[in-house]
Amino acid sequence: MTEPKNMKTGKRNTGAGPRLFQALVALALGLVVAGCHPQQTTASSSANAVDAAKGEGESYPAGVSGLNYSTYGIASFSITDAEGKTGGGPNISPSKGDGKPAGGGAEMCCVIVPSKWHEGMTVTVQWERDTHPYDDKDRSGDQWLKAVAKVPPYGPTQYNFWVQFLDGDRIRVRVDDGSPLEKPSEHDPYIAQGVLDDDANKAMQAARERDRQAAEEYRQQLREQDARAGRQGENK
Repeated sequence: MTEPKNMKTGKRNTGAGPRLFQALVALALGLVVAGCHPQQTTASSSANAVDAAKGEGESYPAGVSGLNYSTYGIASFSITDAEGKTGGGPNISPSKGDGKPAGGGAEMCCVIVPSKWHEGMTVTVQWERDTHPYDDKDRSGDQWLKAVAKVPPYGPTQYNFWVQFLDGDRIRVRVDDGSPLEKPSEHDPYIAQGVLDDDANKAMQAARERDRQAAEEYRQQLREQDARAGRQGENK
């Protein structure tokens, strides 16, 4: 296997046991998503770029990054393959509205990308849209959405896996193969329309209600403690 090349610097990365690694990941037939630990910079797992000289059926890891062209924040997002395996992506600030995206400077590990693109590759993207990303008190703008997105064709060298978030709750996914990472056109056939994820939104609201009740119970306990302390002081 040709050693991975860093997308930013073009330097080769070395690592022990490449043949064993190939044997393990070659079992993946589609986009197999594996949950790992978050990374803070693009440089770390952008080094997962892999070269063209690969056999049929081989798959390689790619860090998950996002670019946000929308006016709302992305609190979190995840990618799920056809086999139901899921990996996450970082939170992203809203775009400033100047046509340039926010994000791109952080990523999480990983999706497993087949060395060769094939027709019909899809992933399910789930994301939390946050219309009040800087307001800790007003969380009414949070909603979960999901979309099934087709994976566009990509070349023989793969870097990161990207999700591009667009206004109108739309997304586009792509495997970075070194070609320009530009904003999709409005009529791009690989843009997928998001819909509300009812199950995820119900679970989020239920969790918030539990948190609200727990906070109220804690405040009530404090009030009762203060009242007891006051009575004890009066009896002295």
